[in-house]
Amino acid sequence: MAGLYETILVKLNGLIQKINSNLLSAQTSKWGVNAVTGNSTAQTVNFANTPQMNDGIVKLILDYQANEAVGNPQIVGNGTVTAYDVLQGLKKSYDSAGFSAKDNQFHIYHNLTS
Repeated sequence: MAGLYETILVKLNGLIQKINSNLLSAQTSKWGVNAVTGNSTAQTVNFANTPQMNDGIVKLILDYQANEAVGNPQIVGNGTVTAYDVLQGLKKSYDSAGFSAKDNQFHIYHNLTS
């Protein structure tokens, strides 16, 4: 029974990853215009180990607010975004800048396809 259960989980995981890939591909051409920049092109953001005034996380929050989005931001990505999320998850207390993992109000979804 355990073997069957693990086989089903492997197949479901593959199906979910394929759905994720298809949905992300379908969305890439449908991004809207950013109210801050006035265009729909992607921007590069940089993440520091501790948030700073010119950090990518701060820019994401400010852009999110300027675009009048509600709720917690949802970020899809990998590389730097994944590393930032892992770093935040490793924090057990406040860092030297006074931020803790509880200050991370994002839902980060790891894009395994790029």
